[in-house]
Amino acid sequence: MSSGHEPADAAPRLSRAPVIVGILVLCGLGAFVTLQSPMPGALASPHGQITSLNFFWGCESCHADGGLTAGCLGCHEEIVAQLDRGEGLHDWLLKRAAAEASTDDGSEAAEAELTCLPCHGEHNGAEFELVSTISWPGGDPEAFDHAHVAFELAGAHDALACIDCHASVADDRLDHLVPAYPDLGRAKTWLGLSQACAGCHDDPHRVEGDASATTERCESCHAQESFAEAPGFDHDEHLPLAGAHDDVECAACHDLPEPSGVDAETGRPIRDRLPFGLVEGAECEACHESPHRAAWPAAENGERCTHCHPASAPTWTEATAAITPELHASTGFPLERPHATVDCVACHAAALPFAERYPDATAADYARAPETCQGCHEDIHAGQFVADGGDARACLECHDRHRFRPPAFAIADHAASFELAGAHLAVPCIGCHANDAAGVRRFAETPSACADCHDSPHRAPLGDDCAGCHPSGSERWSEAEPAMTAEAHASTGFRLAAPHDGVACAGCHDPRASFDVAYPDPATDGYLRHETTCQGCHDDVHGGQFATTHDGCLDCHERDRLDPPAYGLAAHDTWALAGAHRDADCASCHRVEATTGVRRFVGTPTACADCHDDVHAGQFGASVDCASCHGETSESWTIRPFDHAARADWPLIDRHGDADCASCHAEDRGVVVYRATPTACGACHTDVHRGQLAGGPAGRSTTLQTRSGRRRVADCEACHEAAAAWDAPGFDHDRSRFPLDGSHESVACLDCHPSVKTRAGETFIRYRPLGIECRDCHDLR
Repeated sequence: MSSGHEPADAAPRLSRAPVIVGILVLCGLGAFVTLQSPMPGALASPHGQITSLNFFWGCESCHADGGLTAGCLGCHEEIVAQLDRGEGLHDWLLKRAAAEASTDDGSEAAEAELTCLPCHGEHNGAEFELVSTISWPGGDPEAFDHAHVAFELAGAHDALACIDCHASVADDRLDHLVPAYPDLGRAKTWLGLSQACAGCHDDPHRVEGDASATTERCESCHAQESFAEAPGFDHDEHLPLAGAHDDVECAACHDLPEPSGVDAETGRPIRDRLPFGLVEGAECEACHESPHRAAWPAAENGERCTHCHPASAPTWTEATAAITPELHASTGFPLERPHATVDCVACHAAALPFAERYPDATAADYARAPETCQGCHEDIHAGQFVADGGDARACLECHDRHRFRPPAFAIADHAASFELAGAHLAVPCIGCHANDAAGVRRFAETPSACADCHDSPHRAPLGDDCAGCHPSGSERWSEAEPAMTAEAHASTGFRLAAPHDGVACAGCHDPRASFDVAYPDPATDGYLRHETTCQGCHDDVHGGQFATTHDGCLDCHERDRLDPPAYGLAAHDTWALAGAHRDADCASCHRVEATTGVRRFVGTPTACADCHDDVHAGQFGASVDCASCHGETSESWTIRPFDHAARADWPLIDRHGDADCASCHAEDRGVVVYRATPTACGACHTDVHRGQLAGGPAGRSTTLQTRSGRRRVADCEACHEAAAAWDAPGFDHDRSRFPLDGSHESVACLDCHPSVKTRAGETFIRYRPLGIECRDCHDLR
C-alpha cells in the first residue's frame, strides 16, 4: 500500500511526456505537409492561386477519371466551347492530329485525341509559364501564321504586332475567361478575341437611334489593306453612280457630319462618323429641283427625269439626245430645216445660265419664234433692209426659210437697181458689194458706174465711156478686141502684117496674165515687142548661139515664115557642103543637145567620126582620116579607084584584078575585114587536094590567123602560079620521094595519081600518100 506518496515508477513516466508530444507534433506536421503539397513539383502560378489544388484531394481535379485532358477541360470551359463550335486553335490542333493519324492506304482514320500535357507542362514550379514557346507551333508566337483563324490576316492586319490585338487582362474583354474561377484574372491570354471587325474597331457608320445604319460585317465592303476604300461595296445595288453622279462627293447625297480635318495625302475631308444610311432618297426629285417651267409630256415607260437625263450622262445637257422633233415642237418651235441639223448648243449654249439658255416663251420680249430670225441671229446687214418700224419678217423677204445662202434675192430682182448681164452675171456678190469701214457688207446705195468698181488699165485717156468698147452685156472684158482694127493697132507702133495679121489676140496678149504683162508699156526700158524684134515675143530657140554674130532673126529667117530659113548653101561658108553632104538634111549634122534641148549650129563638129559611126570597127585606128579613102566631095562612099598595091602592099594582078572586093574581104561578126586580111590561097580558095599537101614538105603549108582563130592550110603558090592560071608548072617532082626519070618522065600525071571517090560521092586526085615501089603501080607477073 502506498503511504500517500506516488509509486516509485512515477518519475520515469513523467519524463516520457515531452517525447510523446513531440512525436504527435511531428506527425501532425507531416500530415499537413502531405495534405498541402502532395505533388512532385510546385504548380505553375495560375494554378497555384487555386487553394484547393494545393491539397491532395485537389489532385483529382486535374487527374480525373477520364484522364488529364478531361480534368483540364473540366475547368477550361472556354476551350470546350471552342471545340463545340469547331473553331479556335485547339480545334485546329485536334483536326490536324486527326489528319496526321489517317492511314496512308486510305482506310478509316484512327480516332484523334486532344492532349494538353505536351503543350502545357505542369509541376515545373511557380515561375514556369503554361503558355510559352513550347506551346506554339514553330516555337515563336510572333511567327505564328494564324492558320486556324477563319478571318485571314492580310494587308494592314498582317503588319500588326501580336500585342496590338491580344492586349493584357486590363482590357475588359479578357476578364472571366475561366467561368469556374471568376475571381482569378489572367496575366496574359491569346483567347477571347472576336473575329468580327466590331470586336476591335468602332463602327463609324453607327448612328444613335438608327439601328439600320449599323454595318454587321465590315469585310463585306472593306478590305484589310485600307479602311478608307470600300472595294466590296456595290453602289449600283442602291443607286448606280454613272455620268455626273460619278464625280459627286458623298456628302452631296449623304447627310454627313462636318469634317474634323483634311487628309494630307488625299486632300479629302476627314469625318469621324460616316452614316451613309441617312439619304433623302434615290429619286431625282429628292436631290434636284426641276428648272422646267412646264411639265413635259409623260414618258411611255413611266420614267420622269431619266427619260431625258440618263444617269450615265456626264452632264445634264446630254438630255438633248432624248429631245425628239415632236417633243421640241411642243415648245412652240418646230425643228425644221435648217434648224433640224443644228447642234443644240448652237441655240442653247451650255455656258449660259438656264434662264438665258432656255428663255421663257411667255415673256413679253421673247423673240425666239420660228418667224423671227433676229431672235437668235444678229442682223449682219446692220439695218440696211429694216423697214420703218422694224419689220420682224424682213429676213425671209430675201432669204429662204430653210437656208441662208444663196439668198432668195434673184437676178431679176437685181434689175430694179442694176441689171446683171454678160460678165456681171459671173461676178460674185462680194465683187461689187464690199465691206465698209465698220465691217458691214454694203448692199443699199451701191454705186453702179464702171469707174466706181474698175480702174482703167489704159495708159492714155480713152474717155469715160467704157461700154463703147466693153459692153456691159459682154461675157468678158476681152470682147473689146473686135473694136481693135488693123489701123488702130498700127498706132501702137506694131503693124498687123503677115504673119501677125492671122494671129489671135490671145497669141500675143495672154488673157490669163495681168494687164501690164499682157500689154506692156512701149515707153519702158527693155521693151522689145517691136515689129522687127522677134525676141520681144518669141523665145530664142537657138539658145543665144547667134547673139553676137547676127543682128536679129531676120538675118536668116523671112519675116512671114520661120521655115525654111533664108540661110542658103552659099552662106554655109564655115564648112562647104559638097558631094553627098549637099543633099544631107540639116538635122542630121545639127542635132538637139540632150542637156539643153537646143539644136546646135555654132560649134558643130566637122570630123567624119563626129557624125558617122566607124563601120570598120577600129581597123584603121582611132584617128583615121576617112577622106583619105572616101572623098569629101564624092557623091557616094565608094572608094574606087583604090591603089591596092601601094595602100595594101598586095597588088591585084591577072585574075585577082577582076575579083570583087567582098570575095576576099569577107564579113566577120558584122564587120568587113580589111586589115590583116590573109593572103594565103587557102584563106579564100577551097583546098581541092583535101589537105593532102598541107602537112607535106617545107614550103607547101602555112598557118592562117583569122578573127575566128588559127588553122593550117596548104601553100598553093608553091606549085601554082596564082596570077595566071591554076596549073602547077612550078612543081618539081624531084622534090618528092619519087623523082621522075627515064620513061616515067613521059607518063601522064593521072596515070599515077588516080581519081578517088569519097563516101559522100566527092572525087579528088590522090597525091599523098602513094607507094614508090614498082609493084605499087606495075603488075610484075
